[in-house]
Amino acid sequence: MIINAWTSDLFTHHGKFYHYQDVDMWPRPYQKPHPPIWVGAISPEPTRNVARRPGVTLCVTFQPTAWINNQLNVFREAAAEAGRKVTDDDIVYGRHIFVAETQKEAEKLCQPNIEYYFQNLLGEINNA
Repeated sequence: MIINAWTSDLFTHHGKFYHYQDVDMWPRPYQKPHPPIWVGAISPEPTRNVARRPGVTLCVTFQPTAWINNQLNVFREAAAEAGRKVTDDDIVYGRHIFVAETQKEAEKLCQPNIEYYFQNLLGEINNA
């Protein structure tokens, strides 16, 4: 529905919960044909759904590296089955990193900040 609104002069949508007739979206997005679409997924089926949609970027974050590797394998397999060629632009991979002289020092310096992030800030986002 959103892509249709972004790319059509007038759009109509009749879905399960919402119905729109001849809507003129204004202002139109500056980016053509529309802004990038990034979709977060963690489990296999949502990851496959993203892979089946050309032009949609998969966002992966905060999971252990082994999980991310498995998820990216699922993404690439589902994309190949759908005839989609995966490029670097199809995946956004976010990680928290902290650099110090040693591993021990990095862990000591960043631990309170990472704990605050996951226990407070991320909780507020999830509650929203």
